[in-house]
Amino acid sequence: GDHDGQMAVLDYLNGAEMKNFQYTESDDRAHRNEVTRLCYCDKYKTVISCSWDRSIMVHDDNDSERGILLRQMIGGHSSDITALAYSENLSLIASASSDATLQIWDYEFGRLEGTCDGHPAGITALSFLDPYACLLAADANGNLCLWAMRPAVGKYNCLLSGQNKSEQRGAARAP
Repeated sequence: GDHDGQMAVLDYLNGAEMKNFQYTESDDRAHRNEVTRLCYCDKYKTVISCSWDRSIMVHDDNDSERGILLRQMIGGHSSDITALAYSENLSLIASASSDATLQIWDYEFGRLEGTCDGHPAGITALSFLDPYACLLAADANGNLCLWAMRPAVGKYNCLLSGQNKSEQRGAARAP
């Protein structure tokens, strides 16, 4: 559609657009394709976004009239980015894809820090467990994995894994 890849800040009382995130390198949009996840970093007043265009962007939210692109991270995924998480405590961004890749990025420098290998299906959810150096990931097959993050010695390795084997998973419960 006409709104693919667009991001804007709206007034929650009346829905009026207050500012937008548009960049010439993204055809006057925030991303070249649908935006799939957003995270807000209150400490630095930034918005982190990811998209089906396989990119992650960090936007400065301080300007009252427009968003400003600070960093763009690309090359970590070969398929759509489906999940995103941010840890202020660890200064890390985690991104995951429908191709089951899980990438860890340094927030400040925008560089790829590491890869967490082991999910057999597309990853659907991510959450850092601040203040602990851990990331919880879930995939489309119901697999859960707790990943070690920096500064842990075994960083980017799976600490604990399991699977949701509920008979009712994904199905409506019978009365």
